[in-house]
Amino acid sequence: MSVTNKINNQAYIDLGKDDFGSFGTNVAEKGVKNPIYAEQESAIKEVETTSGIYNVALSAFNSDGGKDRTNNLFNARKDLTAKLKALTKLLEDAAPSKPDPEAFLTGLGFTLAKVPSRRTGVVKPPICQTVVSGGKDASKGVVKFVLKAEVPDEIVTIVGKRSEDGGLTWENGIVATKMAFVLTDQPSGKDCIFQYKFLATNNRESLWSGNIAITVY
Repeated sequence: MSVTNKINNQAYIDLGKDDFGSFGTNVAEKGVKNPIYAEQESAIKEVETTSGIYNVALSAFNSDGGKDRTNNLFNARKDLTAKLKALTKLLEDAAPSKPDPEAFLTGLGFTLAKVPSRRTGVVKPPICQTVVSGGKDASKGVVKFVLKAEVPDEIVTIVGKRSEDGGLTWENGIVATKMAFVLTDQPSGKDCIFQYKFLATNNRESLWSGNIAITVY
């Protein structure tokens, strides 16, 4: 595996809720008023603001939980993730003009992506990290997934299918481009099975994942 001048966004996306808030705060603290990142200052300040919002939502969730606070934390995490991704894009665009591109990209706490030296190997199927429907984060017919790939940067698209009869028949048409995604309008009250596979670079695709079973609320 070789390292490229591309930031590994999946590394911080996979962090637990407490570590994720600390990561965003640290990025902002290292970048604000740092002359090396003067061109990215506006994006860094947006990370600083959204990190503050996330950490407030996290504190409220940890103290009391509940549906509203769970939803607030989910939305705050989504917003902070978007701001971090926007910043990494700016850093990657600027890196080629820097004397030490790797140091420039990692100076705020990001890690670099590792990619195979050859892009023709077997693509392993998705691993389901979390799947949630109902409970404290109840929303009728909504299922939230977080998948994991062995080499995230080579994944182009995620495709999925759903069965309501234990795998006898399947309904296709699920498509996502991010490892964390939300399905809406799912059959509320049904015991469902989901399967996913990756479409990757060089027209490769993985096998289907194992069954991911969940009751949809």
